[in-house]
Amino acid sequence: EREWVGWVKSAYRATAASVASAKSKSSPAVAAFDATAIWPQLAAIGVTAGLASGLLGIGGGTIVTPLLALVSPLPQAAVLGTSLLAMLPPSCVALMQHYRLGNVDPRMGLTLAVGTALGGLVGSNLAVEAPRGVLEAMFFFGMLFLSKKTFATIVRK
Repeated sequence: EREWVGWVKSAYRATAASVASAKSKSSPAVAAFDATAIWPQLAAIGVTAGLASGLLGIGGGTIVTPLLALVSPLPQAAVLGTSLLAMLPPSCVALMQHYRLGNVDPRMGLTLAVGTALGGLVGSNLAVEAPRGVLEAMFFFGMLFLSKKTFATIVRK
């Protein structure tokens, strides 16, 4: 268990350092936005996403991204990046809890992590270059598709 805890802490520290060094590269819209003006909404979104993350394994893309887009003037690419950062702590905490409960397959998880890291690299580059409205439309249709599939499994039972 200690090995996993160290790995998660190292990953979080490396990510935090990357974010801190990239802060100076923020877009003008991100730099101009004062998040303290909407801190109650951000806190409520965070609590909801953290609960969903621990309970259902979701949160960033399904909770934080759409709600952050509603309460902030940030462009969609900045909403996505901010959502990814926000979901690091609850993901780490939920991972540790599920690991303690025996619900983690390390080989499968690490294999998926390699694929998601590569996909995240490609996807984030595409997101930055996407024309206005494309990311929102893709998100809408993706959530619609997943909702339909999830509902179909409920109805079959």
